[in-house]
Amino acid sequence: MINVKVTPIISETGNIVKNHYIIHVEGGKFLQSYEDIVAYKPDDFNEKVVLDVGNWDASPTTRKWREKFLGESHLQTLVELSSGDYEMKDLNDMEVE
Repeated sequence: MINVKVTPIISETGNIVKNHYIIHVEGGKFLQSYEDIVAYKPDDFNEKVVLDVGNWDASPTTRKWREKFLGESHLQTLVELSSGDYEMKDLNDMEVE
């Protein structure tokens, strides 16, 4: 059985952010914006962060919550991508093992 927990994102003012969630799974967590998975952040710092190729920067709102999720600025994310420290994959067409 897969252990999954979904929690809403909480804003700086303590309010629940509509349509944005953290999906906690064994080994890491996903950021979901509306119906789309945006990013995966592993618990193991030796593994790479994975961004969804089509949705990682879909809108200003997605960008804002992705930055909070990863704990970095948009520029830092671009640096991590260009250096190869982050990966791009289709996170919305994944098979569950």
